[in-house]
Amino acid sequence: MTKVEEEELYNYLNITRGLYLILDKEGNILFANEKVCELVEVSYNRIKRMNWIETFIPNDLKSYIKNIINQISSKNLALSEYVENEIVTIKGEKKFISWRNRYIEEDGEVSKIICSGEDKTKTKEIEEYIEEKEERLKAIFDFSPLGIFITDKTGKILEANLSFLNMIGFTQEEILGKSYLDITYENSMNADEERFNKLIDNEIGMYKVTKKYKTKNNKTLWVNVTVSTIKDQHNEVLYVLAIIEDITDIKLTQKKLKDNEEMLHHQSKMAAMGEMLENIAHQWRQPLSVITTSASSVKLHKELGTLTDDFLDEILDAIVKSGNHLSQTIDDFRDFFKPNRQKVIFDISDCYRKALFLLSSKLKNREINIVENIESISITGFDNELIQVIMNLINNARDALEENKQIEKRYIFINIHKENSNVIFEIIDNAGGIKEEIKNKIFEPYFTTKHKSLGTGIGLYMSEEILVKHMNGQINVKNRNFKYEGKSYKGAQFTIKIPIENNN
Repeated sequence: MTKVEEEELYNYLNITRGLYLILDKEGNILFANEKVCELVEVSYNRIKRMNWIETFIPNDLKSYIKNIINQISSKNLALSEYVENEIVTIKGEKKFISWRNRYIEEDGEVSKIICSGEDKTKTKEIEEYIEEKEERLKAIFDFSPLGIFITDKTGKILEANLSFLNMIGFTQEEILGKSYLDITYENSMNADEERFNKLIDNEIGMYKVTKKYKTKNNKTLWVNVTVSTIKDQHNEVLYVLAIIEDITDIKLTQKKLKDNEEMLHHQSKMAAMGEMLENIAHQWRQPLSVITTSASSVKLHKELGTLTDDFLDEILDAIVKSGNHLSQTIDDFRDFFKPNRQKVIFDISDCYRKALFLLSSKLKNREINIVENIESISITGFDNELIQVIMNLINNARDALEENKQIEKRYIFINIHKENSNVIFEIIDNAGGIKEEIKNKIFEPYFTTKHKSLGTGIGLYMSEEILVKHMNGQINVKNRNFKYEGKSYKGAQFTIKIPIENNN
């Protein structure tokens, strides 16, 4: 190559967009175009006096690059034609360059090495970022406490993480190729397929569902599943991603709580039934006595020959009247035990009257005075359950009054009134109040201040359950001081608050 040709080459290499470098066989820089000078931040006049390997190649790569130059010098381009390596600028900044190498011969010998390069630093940074991100995602996938699996567009499982495999009991080899429907219970397959197809058709972007999976051992796995799609740049679905949270323990706990609640409801109903039977016995005692006495009287008069038609009619009327009273009592008590899960509109004062009637004999025998200040207010809810609540609270007041032997006059005050969009029902006694150390415990299940043979400790607990869960209401208790007919008293006040329009 002549001097003129060499200058023309150098001028051409200076105006190209790539990196161009000409080295001798020792790595000394014979030429570097402007792009190379800009990259390593060294002027052309200065860079011509430098050795490329010693100045710009990191120490851990020097031997590798020297070997590349030796191979090119030996005309062996098989392993050295394309090279990617890191360089260091004069200020110590790292760059990543992709090189294509050729040699120039003079008299049959390699005299120069020409290198054309491209700055791949940004590309390398992006690749490293993507690689790092993929590693993070893989770590999340592999080590997430949540189960994760990926399917194709037909629902066939392509990959599943360790958490999901542990949940379901399959190995990776066993689960691959199975459809998500293979581990789904039959009764939810149609709904699952419908949601899945909507995802694939881009009708929805994701969905969440609580469902059951079948494990390898045919056990039930309760899960919360969040399902979404992985799409390409054209918004076409590539894969389906499912994230699974195992809620089996939560479901079992909920079932246990529900079973306990049902047991408490049953126990409460049985306790109420015992109370009812005792009240029925009180209600029936007098009419049964009338019937028995009347029958004995008729028999005696017949034996003495003194039975007259007028007397017989009088006795029969008394028996019929007593029988009607017994029949009415049966009707009154029968309604209380009818299961009713349909909300109805009823007057809360009627509930109170029924509860009072069912307890009337016990209250009368204990000389308890009922003081009423009540309004007729219609609400929506479960009337029989509210009767049970009112009975529990009146019984609670009655028991408190019985325990306090120092009270001269026993009172239970009943207040029913409207407050905004709620009905307020207050039951107040003058039994001296509830001890502060137990006041916060009285709504706990099985908590009772009575001997275990006298109380179950579920009355107030069930009352709160009914009001809060079934009627969207509230109940609270406090001690209060008050005056009645010029005398000062202290007692417990239970306040019930129920929405008039109860839509829950």
